[in-house]
Amino acid sequence: MNLWIDVAVMSSMYVVGNILFGHFEERTPKWRRVLKFSMFIHPFTGEPKDKYYALRGWKL
Repeated sequence: MNLWIDVAVMSSMYVVGNILFGHFEERTPKWRRVLKFSMFIHPFTGEPKDKYYALRGWKL
């Protein structure tokens, strides 16, 4: 799949989730919500890959 399609799908899912569940974070500043999205998962490589593999018990 094209990388930009993946980014668009993830961004769309985040926006819909933020609209539906944003009222649970009504006192959280907007800059912090944006920062949370940017730190949630690295959009290009899915890092930290090594920690995820260790959690699942997989080898690199």
